[in-house]
Amino acid sequence: MKKFGILWLLILIVSIDSSAQKKLEKNKSELIGIKPITPEFPGGDEALLSFFSKRIKHPKDTIESQIEGTIIIEFIVKRNGEVSNIKIGRGFNPYYNKQAINIAKKMPKWKPARDLNGEKVDCPVTVPIHIHLEE
Repeated sequence: MKKFGILWLLILIVSIDSSAQKKLEKNKSELIGIKPITPEFPGGDEALLSFFSKRIKHPKDTIESQIEGTIIIEFIVKRNGEVSNIKIGRGFNPYYNKQAINIAKKMPKWKPARDLNGEKVDCPVTVPIHIHLEE
């Protein structure tokens, strides 16, 4: 009787495992081709770069000394499209770092990120801002 109970338990475990495996495979097949949607600045990446480049001011001393570099700015695009938690991930010049934060605060609402279920979600964003002086 004890052997029968152990065999029955083993069959039950294999059955549960098989059922879970089929469910997992079904879920995988439903997700093929589906991926989360990342947040988007109105007008896309080019519009985002243009937004920053039109607003960056170059003081005379940076023009004369040819200061150039890249600022990495980080923030959260909230599920309502607003930007929050703006900070410098990597800066190169205090003047430009402060400008980048002030410009980011003026960004319009973004199209928010969506998860695999299509629900709007908060999403971290990292944007490199290249400071270079055009002649």
